[in-house]
Amino acid sequence: MPERERPGKTHKSSPSAISIIGVLPMSVLKGKYTVLIPGALLLAAVSLFLWRSSGDGVPAAAAPVSRRFSAVILDAGHGGADGGTVGRSGTVEKNINLAIVLAAKDFCDYLGVDTVLTRDGDFSLGSGDTLRQQKSSDLKRRAEIVNSAGAAVLISVHQNYYDDYVSRGPQVFYNSENAFGKALAERMQAKLAAVCGGGNSRKAMALPNENYLLTHIACPAVIVECGFLSHLEEEMLLNSPEYRSTLAFAVAAEALDCVTSGLGFAGQS
Repeated sequence: MPERERPGKTHKSSPSAISIIGVLPMSVLKGKYTVLIPGALLLAAVSLFLWRSSGDGVPAAAAPVSRRFSAVILDAGHGGADGGTVGRSGTVEKNINLAIVLAAKDFCDYLGVDTVLTRDGDFSLGSGDTLRQQKSSDLKRRAEIVNSAGAAVLISVHQNYYDDYVSRGPQVFYNSENAFGKALAERMQAKLAAVCGGGNSRKAMALPNENYLLTHIACPAVIVECGFLSHLEEEMLLNSPEYRSTLAFAVAAEALDCVTSGLGFAGQS
């Protein structure tokens, strides 16, 4: 078994992000995370890389306040003894989160985007005698990794669960005190809507409750709730490698935009 990578390790990527335009093959990656992208989806996704100012997005180049970033932190929520929520058919959230993050990292590698992973396996970053202590320690360690990453943005991957059993679709959340985080959330939500389809009309939202991770870091950050494990059909989709790859591709598309175009928002007049 290969040695597990140290959490927070930066993954350098050699291919130029520009090389994707016009040459991205239908079978994007080789090996464990091979992803087959239909032509129509591929065309739409590549256009997202060039997207700057349509829909809910913020035109970074023209924005009065803007920043560029050198890396993207991909955070697979939960892990180890903390499984997160459990779907109606028994799907454990931590496993879906990790699968999406690993696929997104592979896309980022191909696109030349440097990434930092908070975890790359089924383990907790925390310690303690109780699960509550482990969760608290885990979140503190994740915040340390993010705050030590320099000029980076955070994309934290999770899954949702509502008791109504009918809610579905990706939903992106941000810290209302972080203007760059809001810009990142709006662009991420638009990309997910573009690649996932299904008439998802959800909008990026400020977190209704305090979130430890997003309130203890300084960089732009979002929580991407990729779907609802409480919805039987969506739970089935989230167990599909093809659908998870679509979600991961949207995450990688936003990562590419962050390092090539940056983030911006309109300043106050």
